[in-house]
Amino acid sequence: MSQLNDIVSNLEPASRKEIIVAASRISKHLIGESQCLLAYYLQGHYQLSSNKNYISYKMKHQSFLKQRKQFWLAEGYSVSCEKRNLMSFFTKKGPKFIGTPDLYVKEINHFEELKTGKPKESDIVQLMLYMAAAPYVYSLSAIPSGQVRYSDGSFRDILPEEITQEFKDEVTQLIGALVSDKIPEPEPSESDCRFCPFNHYCPAAYIENVA
Repeated sequence: MSQLNDIVSNLEPASRKEIIVAASRISKHLIGESQCLLAYYLQGHYQLSSNKNYISYKMKHQSFLKQRKQFWLAEGYSVSCEKRNLMSFFTKKGPKFIGTPDLYVKEINHFEELKTGKPKESDIVQLMLYMAAAPYVYSLSAIPSGQVRYSDGSFRDILPEEITQEFKDEVTQLIGALVSDKIPEPEPSESDCRFCPFNHYCPAAYIENVA
């Protein structure tokens, strides 16, 4: 535990003003694609500058988004995209939940989340988080329907009934762990450590594989 306290001490200058729970991050842990809870705890409490270049990804995503927006407009629907759909609110557990659904079709109460990479189960969970939060954020009377669409033409529909109480309870439990006074123990793996922004601070990380 002393090593974990050292991590926190070293990260103090990067402390966030408020704890952040991002849908795009916690979806990976909820579905088991990433096991290390410490990584999500640190991402919620601290912010490091990133040197990664996302320009190519953003350009592909914007092209896909414009394509889908034009489809819905041609069908006669109004569409709001990305920043206009921003979700930002404080949860009952304390931290701020943030997320940005790609596309929302108001007339039919429908979300689309657009992905240009390979399909992952966390894509589905990310959209489910948006769907679960939507009635609260947008003052809706019903949970929206949802669809994850990929640039290769494949898609996965999500029905409102899939947003069960069990799913909500699991999310609440995870958020509780992320705001606990107890710092989670690291669960290192080569894949998790390689992409973790805190790998050089963590004594348990596979440093030889992430340098």
